[in-house]
Amino acid sequence: MDRRKFLQGRKLLLAWILILYICTILDAQNHSTPTILKIGALICLNSRTGKSIKMALELALEKVNEDPSLLYDTKLALLVSDSNCSVPQSAASAMQLMDDGVIAILGPQTSDESYFVAAMAEENHIPLISFSATDPALSRFQYPYFIRVVPSDTMQMVAIAGIIDYYGWKEVAALFTDDDFGRSGFYAIRNSLEKIGSRIVYKVAVDPNIGNGGIHKALLDLDKIKTKVFLVHMHSDLGQTFLSVAIRLRMFNNRYAWIVTDGIGGILDTSHLGVASLTALEGIIGARMYIPPSFKFKYLYNELNKRLGGARSGDWNLGAGAFYAYDALWVVARAVHSLLSQKKHDFFGVTDISRGTFNPAKGRESTDAPMLLHQILKTRFSGITGLIGFDSKGDRLHSVFEIINKVGTGFKPVGYWSTDTECLTVRPPVAIAEGSFNVTKIVNGLNIVTWPAGSSKVPHGWVGSTLGRPIRIIVPNKSGLKTFVRIYVDKHNKTIASGYCIDVFTTALSHLPYNVSYTFTAFGTGQSTPIYDDLIQKVADKEFDAAVGDITITRKRSSVVQFTQPFLESSLVVVVPKLLSKSSRTWKFLQPFTISMWSTMAGCFFFTGVVIWLLEHRKNKDFQGRPKKQTCTVLWFILSTLFFTQRERVKSILGRAVLIVWFFVVLIITSSYTANLTSILTIEQLRPMIDDIGGLIESGDPIGYQSGSFVRDYLLELNVAKERLVPLNTLHNYATALLNGPQRGGVAAIVDELPEAMLFTSQRCEFQISGQEFSHGYWGFAFQKSSRLAVDISTALLKLKETGELERIHDKWLKNSTCKLSDGFSSRLGTPAFLGLFIITGLVSTLSIILYCIRLSMLFCDVRATDTRVNDESYRPPQGLSKCARIVHFVNSFAKFITKEEIPREDKKTMRRVSRERKRKKKRAKYASASGSSLGSKSEDQDHSFADRSDIEDQSANPSLHGTENLHI
Repeated sequence: MDRRKFLQGRKLLLAWILILYICTILDAQNHSTPTILKIGALICLNSRTGKSIKMALELALEKVNEDPSLLYDTKLALLVSDSNCSVPQSAASAMQLMDDGVIAILGPQTSDESYFVAAMAEENHIPLISFSATDPALSRFQYPYFIRVVPSDTMQMVAIAGIIDYYGWKEVAALFTDDDFGRSGFYAIRNSLEKIGSRIVYKVAVDPNIGNGGIHKALLDLDKIKTKVFLVHMHSDLGQTFLSVAIRLRMFNNRYAWIVTDGIGGILDTSHLGVASLTALEGIIGARMYIPPSFKFKYLYNELNKRLGGARSGDWNLGAGAFYAYDALWVVARAVHSLLSQKKHDFFGVTDISRGTFNPAKGRESTDAPMLLHQILKTRFSGITGLIGFDSKGDRLHSVFEIINKVGTGFKPVGYWSTDTECLTVRPPVAIAEGSFNVTKIVNGLNIVTWPAGSSKVPHGWVGSTLGRPIRIIVPNKSGLKTFVRIYVDKHNKTIASGYCIDVFTTALSHLPYNVSYTFTAFGTGQSTPIYDDLIQKVADKEFDAAVGDITITRKRSSVVQFTQPFLESSLVVVVPKLLSKSSRTWKFLQPFTISMWSTMAGCFFFTGVVIWLLEHRKNKDFQGRPKKQTCTVLWFILSTLFFTQRERVKSILGRAVLIVWFFVVLIITSSYTANLTSILTIEQLRPMIDDIGGLIESGDPIGYQSGSFVRDYLLELNVAKERLVPLNTLHNYATALLNGPQRGGVAAIVDELPEAMLFTSQRCEFQISGQEFSHGYWGFAFQKSSRLAVDISTALLKLKETGELERIHDKWLKNSTCKLSDGFSSRLGTPAFLGLFIITGLVSTLSIILYCIRLSMLFCDVRATDTRVNDESYRPPQGLSKCARIVHFVNSFAKFITKEEIPREDKKTMRRVSRERKRKKKRAKYASASGSSLGSKSEDQDHSFADRSDIEDQSANPSLHGTENLHI
């Protein structure tokens, strides 16, 4: 019994062991690793690029299968299908590959093909890894199974926009193919340019099947526009044809800037274009995908050339597509390696879900595609083309573009742009680890570029006019405020403009990188200020290209024209008459005359007093006496003439003549003083007390403004009655209206822009700016909407501000620290107002002094001839004096004679008679000496006796001679 149970137990144990063995074998069979995994490739095998891509994939496959540590016992098989660069053929080839059981598809080469194949891959859950489709519209958001190892055109267009921004070009003309590839690239560059403030002003969508005639016409139309920066985004074959036609049309000179994308940039260094074409294309700048130099790259490059061309390897254009295809296969291989490493071998079984009836839209479906897709997106490694990784959209994370410049038959790199630095750099960023770049030693910018025709000067990118005419500029012709804008016509009937605003504009033009010719046209008659809104409308209606002047930027005007960068701040202010300080009130009696007038009057008073004294003191006892008494008398007399209360009598005829003229001058001066002082006191009482714009509005008084300006509309918006607004044209009108005040038909204050108000108050000291500035605004130059010149002028104005040139121009025209009063409206009378009177009284006084001196000199000669004294009081010089001593004696004698009292008329007659007798005596003495000594002696004694006797008789008859000092016998 026990034995039987033992045998039954052993049989049962053996059965369980057999069952477990059979299950283990079955499980091993079910979980066996597939020995071959198929990968599909869609390539255009009839193209040079397609052949190089096929060879690169075969090399990558060899490397993958040679590494036993990568896929263990599994091998990859590559199924290549010819797409023939055709969308229908690509779709058919893709279905065939899916039916053959591929786990992933590499390709196709073009974006148009990728749209259809990506849709099929999504339906069948097969990852599609693209190595050349750059259309930004292709992404995992629309096609979840689409991934690409090549950078998208979005990144490339950001790099292109960086080039355009670096050279300051604001307008670009775009040429692109009219297909998904071209249109998507156009939208990408348009968005990138908008972010940097540039824009596309002209676009040419080219039919991929266009002929040379159509290209010729398109380029001729393109050459007519002002913008000369051309961006070409086409496939290599069509782009090459376009550039060849442009060469024949002579569109490769220093006026143009040609920028190409990777589709054309990748063939710039290939020899099959021809030496002539390569040389003519000199100056092109573009971006292309950058592959960092490495040992693996050099090996692959040499190997591909060796297998493709042999001895003629230089004829092959490998392009970047072959290297990106090489990395694409490695992406799949590394993803498979990750799955194999996780022991998930059963995921590579293939199940036919469409047996019996084949669905063309699906084909075969991989059962583990989501896991494979997930591993592909997680893949990170350093490949031939650089660091490889993917974002959530399936786009490559790390992209680097090389900025190349066509020089001669080759090219040179001038800079780099990468998604990690997001800027142009002179050197490429260096990868230091997977997923990171060394950006600590970046030098921003580009190297020197050679432009078309071998020029080293950066093209302007824009020409001022393609119509062969200067730009037309309209300028306001105002009746006043000529400091800002002044218009006149020269002898050649040419309109010339000058002033602060014109100086700023012409200086800005001189800083443009190109020459702009222009003509000025006056707007307005010059008799009044024109309406500025009408002037702006002329530009908006395209009658003129620009408007230059003291034009304020307002919301209304900005809606119809494009303004430049402001060049001057222009807030609104209130201008009122000044209120006098306490010190000025204390000395108000001096205000009717200026300092120069008071000084001139004082000089005239002193001069006239001295003249009267000279004419009167010899014969008028009122002007005689001690020197102190004479000085006081003269000062009292001349000051008394102000009130006509002088007591001293003037006896001489010349003195009376001087005094009559002086009385007339004093009458005019005193009358003017009284009238002006009365006017000043009256005007001060009429001056309003305005503190700011609020007080002005509440006062209800009239308000002045510059006619034609926007101030009128602004005040109306503040609910100021239209009847209170008074238009004024010139600074002359400003002063008149403010001085008259509201009571005499003037205004209480003037609301004007700050620059014009400062100019007015700097010239007229009796007016000032009251309160704070309000309604802040700016002056600018107006251009037509979307004007390229407006942008360049704005840039030039910013440069003028940075260099201080704008401030220098401002100081030249507007800065004036001295306050100069206008003669026409000054409250103080100056010397010029009475210059005629001062000249008349000065001439009369001077002439009287001259006549008096002549008369006095004659009398002195007579007195000196009759003087016989030999003492110090004698007018005659002693004997034996030198010539110099005799002159000194004459001057002293004449000075003494002037200060003496004048001799009576009777004494003068006696002196003349004695002088005549002495002359007769000298003649007789001379005659006697000639006749003989004896006879002469006798005659002389008789003559002396007769003369002595005659003199004694005269003295007896005129006893007054004895008491005089002027006659001695």
